Amino acid sequence: GSPLGGLRKGSTGGSALDGDNADSSYSSHSQRRSELHHLDMADARKNFVARRIAYGCFLFGGQLWGTLHMYTDTKPSLLLPLLVTFIYPLLLVASTRVMSARSRPSERYVFEFLLAFDLYQAVTSASILVLAVKEAQLLGMLYQPWGHSSSVSSPMLRVLLFLHYRNRILELLDTFVRVSQKRLRAYGSLHVWLRMVSVWSWWVACRVGGGDVLFLVLLDSFVCAVRFSVFTLSILRWNWNWHIDFGLHAPKLQMFRNEHLYHLQVGEFYVLLAHALYALYKGNMPALPMAMQVIVMISGACIFTDFYVSRDAQKHAKREYTDTSRLMISFDSSAWLFVYHFGVAMFIEDHIEHGRPEAIGYSGSSGGALVAGTLSSGIDAHALSSWVISRCFPIAGRNPFKLLAECEIALDTFLPKNAHETSTSVLRVLLTKVSLRPPFLMGEVVSRFSTWSEIFSCLRASCHIPLFGGFLPYPVPEHGWYYDGLLWNSLFVPWRTFGTRDAVIKVSAFGHPGADIAPRRFVLPPWFAVFPPSQEALLGMRAMGYADAKDFFENTPRRWGGGVAEGGEKRPMGGSAKLLAEHRRRHFKASRLDEESIRLIEKLQATVVFHWWCCGIFLVALLTGVVAFALVVTTRGNTLPGWLFEAPPTP
Repeated sequence: GSPLGGLRKGSTGGSALDGDNADSSYSSHSQRRSELHHLDMADARKNFVARRIAYGCFLFGGQLWGTLHMYTDTKPSLLLPLLVTFIYPLLLVASTRVMSARSRPSERYVFEFLLAFDLYQAVTSASILVLAVKEAQLLGMLYQPWGHSSSVSSPMLRVLLFLHYRNRILELLDTFVRVSQKRLRAYGSLHVWLRMVSVWSWWVACRVGGGDVLFLVLLDSFVCAVRFSVFTLSILRWNWNWHIDFGLHAPKLQMFRNEHLYHLQVGEFYVLLAHALYALYKGNMPALPMAMQVIVMISGACIFTDFYVSRDAQKHAKREYTDTSRLMISFDSSAWLFVYHFGVAMFIEDHIEHGRPEAIGYSGSSGGALVAGTLSSGIDAHALSSWVISRCFPIAGRNPFKLLAECEIALDTFLPKNAHETSTSVLRVLLTKVSLRPPFLMGEVVSRFSTWSEIFSCLRASCHIPLFGGFLPYPVPEHGWYYDGLLWNSLFVPWRTFGTRDAVIKVSAFGHPGADIAPRRFVLPPWFAVFPPSQEALLGMRAMGYADAKDFFENTPRRWGGGVAEGGEKRPMGGSAKLLAEHRRRHFKASRLDEESIRLIEKLQATVVFHWWCCGIFLVALLTGVVAFALVVTTRGNTLPGWLFEAPPTP
């Protein structure tokens, strides 16, 4: 199946539940699920230009003609999914970097292209469904769609499989539409994973070419036809919430609405999961395509599962500050890259009135939770980060298994005895709770701390990386067992803010899409999070965090809605910018960006460039080897081991 088809609505990324704030938009699970669909794109579109729609229809019509014209009744090549697997993430990273530097989303051709894309997918999926039903009737598989051998096939069935497989590759373009509108948000990695595993699943189904894969085409083409029809009606702003009107003062019978689209997709996940397990048990289909189907269906169903639990909500705790909106500064997971976050924290200590709990709060996950706790408890960020760089790096810089022990020593040394008092209702810590009941792993947000030991345990548990911290979860007395908070983003767990009225500034050392403060000069290699190159590089990261925070806060009106729009028209400063302006210190401290800091940043940049060059050479060599392997397979008759795609012989 294609579980990502409806995943077009981004997470709001800045709302949370806590105590009496349970009436926010996140209080309803159906609201979060409805955000996985297409309706937000329809609200953002401008007036259509007919000429551009014609261009889009011509483009997709040409693509359909080319696909059918070049089709040959042979096994699909391994080269195409391999190229897609390498090129798609690289283009996604490049496009998100480009859009993050822009103040406004793209407008020209985007929505006309999206309308043509949705119309193409709806029409072709409906056509595939009709032809697949006729083919199932001819093959005698319409009334008993399960339990057929992969040898039962026909040329028309293989054509339909190939076209549906190519449509799933084409569906990757939807991601770039979301990026162009700055709506990819924080679930990008999950989005990429599900899209790629879906493409590979359909490639394997095409290699099989018969048997129960006809049932996959029937069900998924039906769901795709419904989904893209709804998307088309939505972007045209036509009412698709069908109902029966019984007259004046009589109730209206809802026939199809947002929630039904969710039920349709979840129903597909579980039906195809049951089918895959049945085929694995019966043995009528090869094991590989059915195993791929299990992975895709479980992955797709996970995005609609509620993984959120709030310890404070279970206590029915009330928020102490509800009369005004608060500014929330949220730090992402980071491991050793939390040194970059410490640079941001140093700027906040110097230039932001951060000691007012009624006006400003903090949230964090993993290493970001330590930085957020530093600000909420009043620890000197410069002193703590210097201690970490000078003491912890020589011990744990080359041995990540010792990192968490050093984390405990740092917390025990620097965490004030009243930290639980100053951090309650100011700090939000994201954890991963381990349970013996399904779904076994749940995101938990903690913002109230009764004792010093409790806040110590919560901060330590949020950094408990599996393997590096051991295989067992970290115990928090009277609460349970926990892993690192890295697993969750705001699509599943609304951890960044206390409520929808709060404004949020997102800080990410990895440069995640949607981050407000992130490395702008260059991208830090992800392996620096586990193996930082040197103490000097860590000092450069801290200086760069300070510089990026300075750049962000000095350009807040431009980034958050103030300033001058295109054409010279003045734009009013947004509410978030006004809220931030209220927290700026009237008398700034002297900037810490001296000549030494600039030298450290330049030295870090040289180190990063060297590492990326080495990574690029490795990837080019790897890609060359993969392409060579695919070409060898193609020239030898496009053959792969038969046991992967053929069912075992019947005894």
